[in-house]
Amino acid sequence: MNIWRWLAPFALSGACTPLGNLDATGQGTARSSGGATHVAGAGSTSPGASAGTMWGREEYAGSGATDSPYDGAGGDPDAYPVTGAAGGSAPGGADSGGAASQGGSSTAGSELGGGGGGSRAGSGGDSGASGEAAHDLPNDQPGSPVQGSVSCFEADYSGDASFEVRTPTATYVILRDHGNIISVTDVLSKQGAQWIGYSDYRPRRVTGVLAGQLPKVVTTLDASSVTARHARLRSESATGDWLWVWDFYTTQATLTITRAPVKVGFTYRGTPGGLLDDADRLAFPSGQTQSATSPFLGALPGKAGWLYFSDPALGHSLFLIQHDQDELADRYDVLDGDSAGFVFGDGTITHLPTRFSLGLIDSTNRAAVTARAEFVIAAVH
Repeated sequence: MNIWRWLAPFALSGACTPLGNLDATGQGTARSSGGATHVAGAGSTSPGASAGTMWGREEYAGSGATDSPYDGAGGDPDAYPVTGAAGGSAPGGADSGGAASQGGSSTAGSELGGGGGGSRAGSGGDSGASGEAAHDLPNDQPGSPVQGSVSCFEADYSGDASFEVRTPTATYVILRDHGNIISVTDVLSKQGAQWIGYSDYRPRRVTGVLAGQLPKVVTTLDASSVTARHARLRSESATGDWLWVWDFYTTQATLTITRAPVKVGFTYRGTPGGLLDDADRLAFPSGQTQSATSPFLGALPGKAGWLYFSDPALGHSLFLIQHDQDELADRYDVLDGDSAGFVFGDGTITHLPTRFSLGLIDSTNRAAVTARAEFVIAAVH
């Protein structure tokens, strides 16, 4: 029995109501119903769902249940929207969204939320703290090539408290006590392709902060940041020595690591287009490409280094960007025989604050992906 079906009518006096169990046993896919829609005035409901709780400005109030991008086996079909900033869907021409995953490499491997061996990050207690605190990014990106809205909900993933952020290009799930993304659903692919594939059996498939020993954190929604096109989540450790921030836009998710007591990296470990196979490509702005089943080690050129994974069969790509480029080597390996594992800085970044972005686009064309990446780079800088 889903207890939330009975408790939801009484839970709306608080800030949020759980969305539902998004985990599908052993598969890393999920299913939920409910979603924010752009409705003026008070939150509305539809059968089987509770009223959404408004976050942000009054003109974005209200949310009603719609079909979720999630549609995998298992999960809870009775889900409850709780926070929204006028969620909605993009026009048919909007690109498909992307996400990354926690990846260890041969030199940087970490379990989600702490532990993991073999990482140079954290060895010797090296401090990454340098420079001033990062300023918050804007609550919108003018001139965005993707129309539509961003909405944020509290959720439950396999018993763990999480946030679900829905955008026109991707739906992201972030565990609240780990602060990393564990699910990126390609909402414009017909099958709702999953670009991470996290599950109890694949706990290292995530995207976000990589370190030898990640702390438990408390992740909260910055309600003042919520607009129809943006939401911000902050993750901070109890001791205050770790702090990172996720900003979600229609085109991408951007991570800012502000405080860390050890060396860090930004990782994507997952399943391009739902499955890592011989057809998947790792591509660079120069036009060079290679099989995603082949390793790579080298420093990406430019003031902002970036690359992308493409799935020719799906026709979609996932781009990864380091906004403040350095001369550290970036590493890519195939991990566990079935996971793409990329790490910026090979887990040895010490300069903070530092920023990274990832996003999905419904194209494998180099010019189209380059245009999207260049828009994100310009918008973040």
